[in-house]
Amino acid sequence: MEKITVKKLNGRHVEKVLLRSVTLSICIVQVEIDGVSYHVVDEKGQIVRFNGAEHANNVLGKMTTDKAVLVHNSPYAEMAGQPEDGPQPPLEVDFNWRAPPAPVGVLPVPRAPAATTRPQAAPPHEHQCAIAPPARPALGDVGRERSRK
Repeated sequence: MEKITVKKLNGRHVEKVLLRSVTLSICIVQVEIDGVSYHVVDEKGQIVRFNGAEHANNVLGKMTTDKAVLVHNSPYAEMAGQPEDGPQPPLEVDFNWRAPPAPVGVLPVPRAPAATTRPQAAPPHEHQCAIAPPARPALGDVGRERSRK
C-alpha cells in the first residue's frame, strides 16, 4: 500500500477515509485518492497512530472527503451470534467527517439552554428550612394530649 503524509493531505479532497481501529483507543487512517489506497504517515514514513477517531478528525480536519467509515476487526463474532469458523469481515460504520475545528484559543459561542418541560421543584418541606421545626411531643405524650381534648 502507498504512503501519504499528513502535510500532503492538508486542504486536499479524498474519495474515502477509513479510520481503522487497531486497539481500544488507537486507530490508523487510510485514504483513497483516484482509486489508490494510502496509509497516512508522518514525515519519517511511519504510520501515524491517532488516539481515536476524534483525534484523527482534528489532525486531518482540513482534508475533505465524500465518505468516511470506521472499520473494526473483531475476533469475538461468536459473541454476537456469528459462526466461529473462518475469518469474519470487519465491521464498517459510516463516520461523519466534520468541518475543521475552531482555531486554538477560540472558544465556541455558548448556546442558549433548550426549553424544558420539566416541572418546577416542589417547595421545601419543613425539615428542609433553615429554621428548626417545632418540637414534637414524645411518643408517650401523644395519647395523653388526645385524652385532654
